[in-house]
Amino acid sequence: MTDGAGPFLGGKKRIRIPPAERVIRTHEGARLEKVGRLNVLRLKGSDYQMGLAHGTLLREEIASGFYEYYTGCISRLVEASARSGSDSFVAYFRSIVRKRLFANWIYNRLLRTAPRAVKEELQGISDGSHLPLDKMLRAFVVPDVFLYLVGLLFRTRRRILSRGLMPACSSLLAWGSATTDGGMLHARNLEFFGIGHWDAHPTVLFCEPEQGIPYVSVTTAGVGTGGITAMNAAGLTLALNVHVTRDIAAEGTPMIWIGNDVIRRAESIADAVRIAAEHRPACGFSLTIGDARRPGAAVIEFSAGKQRVRYATEPTLVMTNHYLNPEMRRDELEINTSVRLHSHGRYLRGSELLHDHGGRIGVAEMAEFLGDHVDPFMHRVRAAGTILTQPHNITSVVFAPREQTLWVASGSAPVSHGPFVGLSMKDPTPTLGRAVAAPAEFGTRPPAPAAHEESAPVEVSHPYVEGNPYAGTAEFSAYQHYMKAYTAQLDGEPLDEILDQLTQAARADDQEPVYALMLGLFLLTAKRYPEAEAALERAATLPDLEHKQATARYWKAIACQLQGNTVAAQNELLLVLANHGAGEELRQAAKDRWSRPFAESELAHLEIDMVYTDVIG
Repeated sequence: MTDGAGPFLGGKKRIRIPPAERVIRTHEGARLEKVGRLNVLRLKGSDYQMGLAHGTLLREEIASGFYEYYTGCISRLVEASARSGSDSFVAYFRSIVRKRLFANWIYNRLLRTAPRAVKEELQGISDGSHLPLDKMLRAFVVPDVFLYLVGLLFRTRRRILSRGLMPACSSLLAWGSATTDGGMLHARNLEFFGIGHWDAHPTVLFCEPEQGIPYVSVTTAGVGTGGITAMNAAGLTLALNVHVTRDIAAEGTPMIWIGNDVIRRAESIADAVRIAAEHRPACGFSLTIGDARRPGAAVIEFSAGKQRVRYATEPTLVMTNHYLNPEMRRDELEINTSVRLHSHGRYLRGSELLHDHGGRIGVAEMAEFLGDHVDPFMHRVRAAGTILTQPHNITSVVFAPREQTLWVASGSAPVSHGPFVGLSMKDPTPTLGRAVAAPAEFGTRPPAPAAHEESAPVEVSHPYVEGNPYAGTAEFSAYQHYMKAYTAQLDGEPLDEILDQLTQAARADDQEPVYALMLGLFLLTAKRYPEAEAALERAATLPDLEHKQATARYWKAIACQLQGNTVAAQNELLLVLANHGAGEELRQAAKDRWSRPFAESELAHLEIDMVYTDVIG
């Protein structure tokens, strides 16, 4: 048996891949090997050459994965906005789409600001995969467009849509006295919309560009960038998180490509700060940077008009989705209390884990942290809400930059439940790329040699660590029903399917208020008011955050109003108003409903978010 992983990660458990299950493809010196569900690509050469090999070797996966879904995100959210009654949002979107300005604006903006290396790589992926370059460019800028429009909308009214819009990414870094051997570890969860698409084809790109520092990117098939989740040969790690701010601009470099430029050029945190300052983004985000050679970490926080750096003062650092620099916080937008608590809760829990395990943190511990389900406010295991692992978790990785190794989760969302497969930048089978010139004009498609599939006569094994034990608990069966309800909602399946899964979740774990709250809200939209009232009463009386209990009370009041029980509804609204932890927007809504009862026609406008466990909008 040949150990394809080599000795660099010895001593860990191993996943064995028999010859019958191995898939190896090569193209002009590039190499693809399947490691379980992971696509592991070794690329070398010019940006165009690496992109061409990427597109050719993963042509089928690219065709069925990320791009088709992401390029349709805008139109789907427009329709969701229409159903929700967010009139200003819909009118704004439709006026642009109707004049055919929106797509052209994105396309032109990208061509103006994208570095040449990015365009060459994307041209190569386009030529290899036979996917239009225009579609790829538009997909890459989707996060920037959304965050720009959210910031624009909040300048005039506090109204936002839609479910699935907001991400929930987390980074945990430890080094020096915090880790078992003093080495740097960077644990990263990427949460964003697109489950079932991004996580369907998890991909690890080991890239040796002709110009720039070799790097590894943890991504999905067809997304050839180091700007989201990456590590380079100089010992730097990078993770991108988005933030919501009113400090936006109509022009700017897309955030993913700023990160890509940093990971390919920076050899230190100082380099990263300097390179990032060469760009002006259109919206809010941050780059979390770890440095193994000069052990330390920093977060570069961005908005359209500002860039501020937070340097670690202890051998640990945590970053989620809220600004920590006071200047940046002045323009930060609070969507609602649930969204604020969500980011702050993940930050608090990450800090607790790093503090409580100081001196004992290794790869296995970091992997376990990424799948953690403990609510730091309630001090107990929870299914969803203010916890580190989220339903839309599409990438989880632990980087060990000193050793140039990484551990990647490759299951279905939430992938952070593990296991995490170990890989190394020190490839035992080096690529020998042949120079391929990029077309003089982007958009042309020269003939590309087909990929060659090799026989794999030997078994290999790869080390792995288990991840969080939550997947083995009794509560996990209830959580699986919750995930089925969540994916059913995202896929637009009938309401009965969502209700069936949530009912089973609530029965399997009758102590989890999230299940009761979500069940009550969906029963409300189904106009099953007595059942909704009972489920919401259950959610309001189970131990939970004051805001969540008040949320359940508010919607129970609505259920009572819709049954004509005014006295019961007013009693519930009084309890919301008396709850100072309810949050400003919820208490204001309770005041409004006292004088203007909820109309049944408004049920069609509810946007139930199963990540933040609230009604968003």
